[in-house]
Amino acid sequence: MQTEEAELLALTEDASANKLGLTTILIDLSSIPHINDPIFFRTLIARIDVVPKDGKSRMYRLAHHIVAIVTPDDQTHLAVQAVDRLDAFLKRSGRGAARHQEFSIKTEANKLAKICRKLMSEVDNTRQPSRDSGELQSFMRLFESLRNADISNLVREQAIWDLTNLHQPTSLASALTVSIDALDDMFGQDIRANPWLFEKVIEVVDIRMLDHLVEDRLKADRTYTVNVNSTVVIESELDEAFADIPMTTRKRIILEVPYVEALHERADFDRMVDDLKHEKFPIALDGVRWTSLPKLEVPPENFAYLKVMWDPHLTPGNETDWAAFSACVAKLGPERFILYNCVDGTAIPDLHALGITLFQGRGVEEFIRRDRVELLHAQERDEQDEQLADETDLNGGSKGILGKFLGG
Repeated sequence: MQTEEAELLALTEDASANKLGLTTILIDLSSIPHINDPIFFRTLIARIDVVPKDGKSRMYRLAHHIVAIVTPDDQTHLAVQAVDRLDAFLKRSGRGAARHQEFSIKTEANKLAKICRKLMSEVDNTRQPSRDSGELQSFMRLFESLRNADISNLVREQAIWDLTNLHQPTSLASALTVSIDALDDMFGQDIRANPWLFEKVIEVVDIRMLDHLVEDRLKADRTYTVNVNSTVVIESELDEAFADIPMTTRKRIILEVPYVEALHERADFDRMVDDLKHEKFPIALDGVRWTSLPKLEVPPENFAYLKVMWDPHLTPGNETDWAAFSACVAKLGPERFILYNCVDGTAIPDLHALGITLFQGRGVEEFIRRDRVELLHAQERDEQDEQLADETDLNGGSKGILGKFLGG
């Protein structure tokens, strides 16, 4: 994995560094749900990288979503305060915890070195590319190839189902994503192994997905959803693709924006939303946990849809949570909810009873298949009953109570 244990280890073993009065803060983000999402990971660490860049301070990305901040002793409190604020937010929103531990390089270098060696033994570590390294040059060539590649074979789609009529599902839209496994195969490397590379690739993928829509998908009269993030929108990376999409067609492209950016990069997030509204695209607020609904950090009226993560514990049996969720649905409008990542279709009838009709995930697919099988079996039973009734009549069987009186 392309992480920086070796660099941090070298610092702990540098005799001159031991005299500088440095502290290392290790922050463990591994227990946070969806930490593998590169945008989520990036926005989290942006909130804790608060120490002034004075040549002595630096952040290191380590294995298992551990981050190290090395800072002069007199600046340590800034980083600790940032970690505490992040930890409080994560706990308040039900997203886990950001645990941290401090090490003085002057007195605890051996302890820190031991941790670095242990992490190094658990991963296949290669050197993080510097800005002028040959490796970075190869990454730039990879980005250039990705910008010009035909990504049609990389695109995966999953239906967002409209279950207004539970027994007659229709498709609201197809959610388009790019398979990272397929990207690995295309370029012959593990992209997720390097957080820096993964983050940059995702930004390029967002751009290419809009190009793919313009070139291949919009010819069909269908609706699609794609992900965008503030970096590519604010830096005008999507302007060319936007220009190629007629205004009359834009209602069929739902752009999903990550709620986590609203929490940690609010100014950039607001600017992105303003730009997308100006371009007349419907916007979906993506990655919302139901526990965040009572106090959304952004005006919900800015979004056509709220993509809320399905929670297996959210059932009528959990009366307190169910009542709170029901109140949020009624307040925000059930027609705007998309329950995504549904892995168990058994909850759909209860959620449907609240007025929610839009669902995404393999559990929805299973629910639809099971419902179709049950309807087919019911139809077959009805046909068998009708056939049996006809045969009874042909054999002189009773035609009901009048038949008994009339001897039929």
